[in-house]
Amino acid sequence: MLFRARKNHKDYGQNKEKCLTDLDEFRKSVGTFSSDLTAILQDDNDIHSAAVAVEEKYRRIRNFLSEHSEELKPLDHSFQLVLAEADKDFESFDRSSDAADFNEAKKTLTDLSKLLGAVVAVMEDLPMIESSLTTALPRDIDACEKQYEEMLKGDYDLSDMDVPSKIASMRERVKKLQDQLVYLDTTGAYDTINKIQDEITDILARFQEEVEARKTFLGSQSSLSDSSYEIEKRYSSLMNSLPNYQATYVLSEEEVSAMDALKNDIEGIGFLKRQLD
Repeated sequence: MLFRARKNHKDYGQNKEKCLTDLDEFRKSVGTFSSDLTAILQDDNDIHSAAVAVEEKYRRIRNFLSEHSEELKPLDHSFQLVLAEADKDFESFDRSSDAADFNEAKKTLTDLSKLLGAVVAVMEDLPMIESSLTTALPRDIDACEKQYEEMLKGDYDLSDMDVPSKIASMRERVKKLQDQLVYLDTTGAYDTINKIQDEITDILARFQEEVEARKTFLGSQSSLSDSSYEIEKRYSSLMNSLPNYQATYVLSEEEVSAMDALKNDIEGIGFLKRQLD
């Protein structure tokens, strides 16, 4: 009996030691599991918190498109492509995050955030730019061309302005910018629009200068004609009196030559006047 008691006591000690070892391993396993679970939950929380900001960009774009649907009608297809791509990326993000593949979910979210962020960065400018390219500039270019044609019918000489090639260049640049805007790319848009508007303003200003110059000329034409006629009349009277002067006074050849030179000047004035007429 004493031997059996000693043996049982020994087994108890061994079993206790094993139990303590197993218990320690269990505690370590629970601790590791808890740490892993905490990390997973933290990653899940972080990734979904980040997704909120991206979803806000998405909502801003949708709301902006709805509010400016009329001005952005030519660009609606471009916006719909972006939003459709975003929908796919959100679905991919959900699948990755549900599978706890947070690295893939983060990559998808980062790429999507860049895409939507690029749209948000330019969308406030798009209505004005699109309106300028589809309405304001074509209207102003057409008006400039119409005025040019009317002035040609009015016998204005505008050949030095090279208006047709300038108008063709402006229309080409508008079309190029419209094609660029399909990709929601506004690079250089304001500079191009402002430059075209300045060119139109310069051309119209030149037209006005031509109109004012003609008015000034026509307003002074009668006095110019009267002055020219009076000069010719007085010179003719002097030339007719010249033989009488020569009979009474001795005129040097130099004085007679001066009279002849004056005649050439007066005839030149008459020729210029006829050209102006």
